Amino acid sequence: MDYTEYINYQESINKILLDKLIKNWQVIDGIKLKVNLEGKYIRFIGNTILIFIEQNDIKIIKEIQKILYSKVGEILALPLNADTFHITIHDLCNSFTYKNVVKCMKETEKNIKKIFIENFCVLKNEIISFKSIGLFHGGSAIGIQFIPANKKDYLLLMNIYNKIEKIFPLNKILIPHITLGYYKPVDYSIEELKKIKSAIETIKFNIKINLKIKNLSFEKFYTMNDYSTIFSLKSLC
Repeated sequence: MDYTEYINYQESINKILLDKLIKNWQVIDGIKLKVNLEGKYIRFIGNTILIFIEQNDIKIIKEIQKILYSKVGEILALPLNADTFHITIHDLCNSFTYKNVVKCMKETEKNIKKIFIENFCVLKNEIISFKSIGLFHGGSAIGIQFIPANKKDYLLLMNIYNKIEKIFPLNKILIPHITLGYYKPVDYSIEELKKIKSAIETIKFNIKINLKIKNLSFEKFYTMNDYSTIFSLKSLC
């Protein structure tokens, strides 16, 4: 998939998923493993590779989150803490991808560290620029969807993603996004779904963020609102 095809896919999937929101859509069953009925985040362990958002961009993301929650916050889970704002580069171990999560986490740590040192240290001074295309309705959450700003950014992103994909294949197309908050594990009424769809369509913004590759990190999570850095590229290189 080249850069143009990738951008077209991102824009297309954004529209397709939004259109499905009021057409017999239901929250994915697995959300109950992450969120309880009261909208609180519960224990859900795993690990992942991500880049946290820069402090100057967090303020902007937080403001968009605030607007979203002013419109539909009462029917969503609690807003995610600003210090968790990130773009996932590649998911790894969790109960959706591996039966024995603890074993998976132990095995991946060594393998990912090797890739970081052998393949990514040379990229530590690089930056990937992203531009937003709007709010994104996923199966379990609402976030801000991004696309690489240009072909160079796309190739850099895919270089990192594909190297990890070789040892931990997910066979999925990466959708860059910053999650703002999750749905609750409930059956939403058509009125509630229309309200969510309206919020996603009417909250407009156009932002650009820069992610420093040196901040690429291997994270362990305990809930969707609680992350711990195991190592980062800047700590290894």
